[in-house]
Amino acid sequence: MKYLLDVCALIALGYRSHVHNQRVERWAVGVRREMTEPVSFASCAITELGFIRIGSANTNARFAHDVGTARMLLRRTKLRLPFVFIADDLGAEQLPPWV
Repeated sequence: MKYLLDVCALIALGYRSHVHNQRVERWAVGVRREMTEPVSFASCAITELGFIRIGSANTNARFAHDVGTARMLLRRTKLRLPFVFIADDLGAEQLPPWV
């Protein structure tokens, strides 16, 4: 089973100071423990870029880092749990009409 995390969940996992860090950590550990099949968590370019953008935004005092530090935090987050990267080679012009 793969769980594609959204930007909010990825940020909560990556920043210990996030209000929901412990909640998301407990969820991730619980999912891995309860499942009988292997579990991995997934990210994609959109969620990873969102993590970097929010983590390096000067307007967010809680998470304000430079881009390099935000990248390092993302890398560290992805090493703590089994992560896979879902590649997307489609441009926005190729998205279905319902998106």
